[in-house]
Amino acid sequence: MADSTVDSILIEIEAPAEKAKGGLEQIKKSLMSMKDATKNIDIEKLRQTATAIEQISKAGEGAKNAGQGIRSITSSVKSLEGISSNRLKKVADAIQKISTSLGNMGNNNKTSIRIDSEGVTKAIKPLEDMANSSAMQNMQQAASQAAGAIDNLARTQANAAQSAQANSSAIQQEGNATQAAASGVNTLLDVEDRSAQSANNAASAQSNLNSSLSNQTGANTATAEIQELINKINQYKATISQMESGKQLFNAEEYEQAVQG
Repeated sequence: MADSTVDSILIEIEAPAEKAKGGLEQIKKSLMSMKDATKNIDIEKLRQTATAIEQISKAGEGAKNAGQGIRSITSSVKSLEGISSNRLKKVADAIQKISTSLGNMGNNNKTSIRIDSEGVTKAIKPLEDMANSSAMQNMQQAASQAAGAIDNLARTQANAAQSAQANSSAIQQEGNATQAAASGVNTLLDVEDRSAQSANNAASAQSNLNSSLSNQTGANTATAEIQELINKINQYKATISQMESGKQLFNAEEYEQAVQG
């Protein structure tokens, strides 16, 4: 596929068999190094790479002397060293190794190297288009959205902290209400105790009444005491009833006195 691969790199060598074999092995290794070195090259520098390779093709086309031709190629590749990429420096080194390998084959050997620079340019073009596409803008937009999401998360955590503080305050208020209710229960129990004491007082009064009735000599006195006691009881009952029904303004001291009798 011409639009995504280098169509061809053709190397023609005329040399004695043994030297040609050894030289080709060295060239093979050097080209493999060149292949590895050109991986992951910076996209913005690819057009400079295509131009440099085209210069290599022109310099090597029809070269009749291996040493002279490769030296010309090496000189053309020097422009690659100015590109800020370690891998492109390795490309220059790999071609330098090719020059050395072919030089070892002798000065009288016929050598020509033809590189399909058009195929290289086409292979690089999609990557250049990618660099000019909206992909980078989409990445920036995604990064902005991620930053906004982080801000929203921070605000959510702050609101959660405030809610937790409000819940803590509500729990404290509930505790206070529970304490007040417990105090009310204690007050009610105290009133019940006083009511029991009043009942005991009434029983004591009844005992005194019975004792007075049994004493014939104190009959008149007992009758008067009974009447006075009845009047007080009626008065206490009326006071309690009116306060509990709301007809009379509640007075704790009077209510307590009425309950105790």
